[in-house]
Amino acid sequence: MVGFRPDLYTVVEAEGTVTLSVFIFSGTLERQAVVFFSTTDGSATSVAPADFVSRSNVRLTFSPSVNSTTVTVDLINDGIVENREEFYGNLSATDSAITLSPDAAIVSIAPASTQDEDSTCEFYH
Repeated sequence: MVGFRPDLYTVVEAEGTVTLSVFIFSGTLERQAVVFFSTTDGSATSVAPADFVSRSNVRLTFSPSVNSTTVTVDLINDGIVENREEFYGNLSATDSAITLSPDAAIVSIAPASTQDEDSTCEFYH
């Protein structure tokens, strides 16, 4: 069984990337196994004004000595103040012997802060 661990990722838009981890959860490989990673738009989109860079059919290869791998998705810090948004990472396989679970991960993007941590607000009356 191959799947995401964890299946929920929370990142801040300004971080620039998110790295998703994919593991073999059970069984021992006797030969190479290949799965494919793609992204799907949710409330966060990959079209202008984009929140992330779409990935499609990224080949992830496992061998008897490799039981985990990662895939990175670039985030776009557009500077627009917006609510938390989500997109999805998805796994697929052409080999029917490969079971995928969980085959989807949620990536939750928190908006970049509009103020630096050291900022001060002054109020006058």
